[in-house]
Amino acid sequence: MQVNTDQLESYQNIQNALISEHPRDRLFYLAVPPAIFGPICRFLESSGLTGPRSRIVLEKPLGSDFESANEIKVVA
Repeated sequence: MQVNTDQLESYQNIQNALISEHPRDRLFYLAVPPAIFGPICRFLESSGLTGPRSRIVLEKPLGSDFESANEIKVVA
């Protein structure tokens, strides 16, 4: 599914595609530039896609230095 990472509507489309009668584990694998890890995680949360049975995997590199890596760690 193609997603525009900066539009909430894209995340709502994902939510609609994943609707199920039974709770499921959800894994989101993000192979995107480190600068948009945080915004994507916030959109996933605000659209109701994350919960106790969800995991987000971030592909390296995690930031461009120690400070930006820690920022990503806090957001994710």
